[in-house]
Amino acid sequence: MAYKYTLGGIDLSTIGVYVESGSNDFLKLPDLKEPYKVDWAEMNGIEVDLADPKFKEKEITLNLAIHATSETQFWNNYNAFLNILRSPGTKRLFVGDLGRSFFVYYSKMNNYQKLSPIAGEFKIGAKYSVTFIEPIPSLLKPFAFLTKKGGGYLLTTSGSLLNTAT
Repeated sequence: MAYKYTLGGIDLSTIGVYVESGSNDFLKLPDLKEPYKVDWAEMNGIEVDLADPKFKEKEITLNLAIHATSETQFWNNYNAFLNILRSPGTKRLFVGDLGRSFFVYYSKMNNYQKLSPIAGEFKIGAKYSVTFIEPIPSLLKPFAFLTKKGGGYLLTTSGSLLNTAT
C-alpha cells in the first residue's frame, strides 16, 4: 500500500517522489540535552537536575525514490523537489503511514543512486536519502486529554477509556 506524503502542501507523488522508508524515525524520542549537574567534592558521583528534562532537535532521514517516464519529466520533477527543499522556513511534512504532520527543514541529501540513465530513457529512476531536522520535536508537545469524573482518560473519537485507573 502506498501512503501519501506531502511536503509544503505538495503531494510528493505528483512530482514522482516516493518514500521507501525512514518514517519510523519520527516516533523515536530525541536525544536528551545535557542536564545541569554538580560534582560535589564531598559526594560520590554527581548530582543531576532532571526536574524538567529538555531534549534536542530531532534528525529524520527518509529514503526516497524518484520515478519519471521521460527525461523532461525527470528534470521537472527533480527540480520541483529541490525547489521545495530549498524554500525558506520550516515545511509541514505529512507522513501518510503515521497520519500526522511534522514541521521540518532540509538538512542534507545522501546516497544518491541513479538506477537508469536519464538522457533518452523512458523509465527513469533514482534513489536517495534526505535528512530533515524537526527543530521542536512534536512528540514533546503537551496534549490535553478529557478525563472521566472517576478517573481515566476519554478518547474523543470513540468515547472509550484509555486508562481506567481510579
